[in-house]
This record gives sequence, structure tokens and C-alpha cells, in this order.
Amino acid sequence: MAYQDAIYSHYNWVKARIKIKNPDRKVAGLLNAQDWPEKPFKYDTFFLLDLNDVSVGRQGFSPSNPIKLRQVQWTWINSGTDLKQGERKPNRGDRFNLMLTMQEELLYALYPGYCEKLTWSLNAAGIWIGDSLTPPEFITWTPVEFHKKWDKESSIGYGAGAVSVQDITDQITS
Repeated sequence: MAYQDAIYSHYNWVKARIKIKNPDRKVAGLLNAQDWPEKPFKYDTFFLLDLNDVSVGRQGFSPSNPIKLRQVQWTWINSGTDLKQGERKPNRGDRFNLMLTMQEELLYALYPGYCEKLTWSLNAAGIWIGDSLTPPEFITWTPVEFHKKWDKESSIGYGAGAVSVQDITDQITS
């Protein structure tokens, strides 16, 4: 599972930091991008979507020290809460402010742009446990790029924060 350890480490680091910033914020899980959104929708909840691998190019490639970049996207849907049934407004009450609040929480959670890479396993109780490697390894990620989309008909806002997680694989690939 060494290849997945970087994504699980990133997910758990960011989730813990989101909970520091806002203990009430829901962080639902890590999904393949094609499996999102889940139905029924979970509003105001962060999901981490696994998108794809990206080449680092010749300037970063070394057969003995292969760097991998994994594109991931933190995603959420906001519906707003201040509307009465049948009422329509351009910003759906607090939807716009909620979008910015979740962006702020994610920006806080992605700091400082790196974390320790742990090796992950499922214990007998069904709980994921992360253990440090010897010697310790670290992963990094790019600064976040935010994207927003507003659906006028449904008044729903879609938010996303994309990063690329960088890791050195545990195996020589060439």
C-alpha cells in the first residue's frame, strides 16, 4: 500500500486541521472522482477526490528516486440555509458566505504544505492506524487552486480546491 500512503497521509493531515479550525465541519472521505457526488448529497461537507497521476517531467525524473505527483481535489456543495420553501434569491441566503468560509477552512488546513508520510493499516476494530516510517519520510503538495461554480436553477454552489501531492515511490520504477 506504499503508493496510497501519501494520499491517506495527506487526507488525514488536512482533515485533522479542518477539525481544528472548525470542529463541526464534516469531512466525509476519500473517493475516486467518478464516485462523487454521493447521493443523497451531503451539503457543507468536504470530500477528497482522487483525480489522476501527473508526470514531473524530465527535470524531476530519476529512475533511482522516482517522484510521483497525484492530483487531488477537495470538493464540497453548498445549498444555503436562509430561504423559505418556494422563495428564490440570487445568493440563496448565506450560500456565498458559506462558500468563502469553507475555502478559508481548507486554506488553513493545507498549511504548511507538507506532512509526515505514514504507512496505513486497518486494525481489528476497523480503524485506520498510521505509523511512522523509519527513517521518517515527508510528502509535499502544491498551493491550492480554488474553483467555484454556481448553478442558477438549483441555487447550489460547488466548490473545489485542487492540489498535487508529491511523493517519492518506495520502488524503483525503471
